[in-house]
Amino acid sequence: MSGLVRELALETAEHVGRRQDAFPPALTTRLHDEFEVETRDEGPPSSPEATLAQGRGACRDLAVLFVECCRAMGLAARFASGYVYIDGSGERELHAWAEVYPAGAGGATIQRSDSSSPTVTSWLRRRPNRPMRPR
Repeated sequence: MSGLVRELALETAEHVGRRQDAFPPALTTRLHDEFEVETRDEGPPSSPEATLAQGRGACRDLAVLFVECCRAMGLAARFASGYVYIDGSGERELHAWAEVYPAGAGGATIQRSDSSSPTVTSWLRRRPNRPMRPR
């Protein structure tokens, strides 16, 4: 993991007092506000470092960056992908997102999309207020 990814994770964690319940939504908001979403129908995800350097990426690029930031802070996270339906039209498109599992919380799905605001689709069980320690 690069120093730039770790720096992004640490800055975000410090902003929320290193609270693991607040880190995923804060990171989601930060990526939404600071990165441009692009459409790229083919190819593997860009590296987190490339996404940081370019300031933009497809949903899969931002999901990979999100996962690496979570892991830098000692949170279990994974990349996920699947199909999403578009505005009730019956059409679907491939989409990627990140899932993070704060200790004792059960899990949360964090989705970064093209919408005007980021979405945190679910927090399961209680939200722990434990401090995070970088790896």
